[in-house]
Amino acid sequence: MTALAGYLLASPTGAAIAREDLDTAYAAKGAAPFMKYEQHFLGLRLWETFTLRSDLYLGEDATPDSPGPPFDYRLVVARSGSKLILLADRRKIAEHAITRVIDRSIFPNLRKVHFRIDQIIHGFASNASDPAEYLVSSLHGRFAGSDRNLRTMSLYGNDLTESTVYREHHHLFNFFSCGIGRRVSGASSSTDDRELLRIGSDGSISLQSLHNHRSREVTKVIDAIIRNRWVDPWVQKAGG
Repeated sequence: MTALAGYLLASPTGAAIAREDLDTAYAAKGAAPFMKYEQHFLGLRLWETFTLRSDLYLGEDATPDSPGPPFDYRLVVARSGSKLILLADRRKIAEHAITRVIDRSIFPNLRKVHFRIDQIIHGFASNASDPAEYLVSSLHGRFAGSDRNLRTMSLYGNDLTESTVYREHHHLFNFFSCGIGRRVSGASSSTDDRELLRIGSDGSISLQSLHNHRSREVTKVIDAIIRNRWVDPWVQKAGG
């Protein structure tokens, strides 16, 4: 499957999110926009696929059989209690599904969950007091020093918190995005193979690909982040 992007959402009341909350096709009576449940994704219990139907053209990611209007777009969703991972071929499609469909069917509205990037970076560092199962594979940050000739920095690697550049200069940057990969022994795996997902402080999530094994890994990473409270304090722990 190609790259996907979207957000982590959660109920502010802790209420469980049901499939029926997202499948609004019947209530819409055919009037776009609406979401329609299609099937379980790769046969996995937590992951599902939906079709988003909209009168708006959101780019070339409309499904081939929807010349439109209306246009059909693919959504990939993972539900767990009061949390929801919502992904699409482009982030603006996921944003459209949130504002035009989900916000009109679930009350109180689901909120985007903000990731505490600095805490995540520190928590997944190899020198943390509790050795991490995951590592930091990419970093993007705004320069906070006095040199006005430098504004942002991006780093890529297999274990960035172990790099000299990060150790000597990380205090000069406000990181707003990071990639997370699995910590494996040896150096046979490339950065692309190790990286599971990238997350942003605004709750954004992006994946280069999503298959059976990786989908399980993604939910495990998100559960670990929530369990360690590296998110907004109002978010219930994994399972809630």
